[in-house]
Amino acid sequence: MFTCVHRMMGYCQGHQTLRHQGTAFVKTIKELMQLLLEYRAVIYDSDNRDSMMCCTVSLLASLYLRYKFS
Repeated sequence: MFTCVHRMMGYCQGHQTLRHQGTAFVKTIKELMQLLLEYRAVIYDSDNRDSMMCCTVSLLASLYLRYKFS
């Protein structure tokens, strides 16, 4: 995944029109993918309910803030 992020970041930075919006988009997608991967790891590998709830709250809060302020 991170190779793809670096590649997309390079494409956006090299493009005059997409430089700012494209870079911001790639950063957003990278952060959300990291949260989703963390959520998946906790759900499948953890029996600790506190870890699951913390991870779920973090993911939902991030998604809500992006929705509210976009």
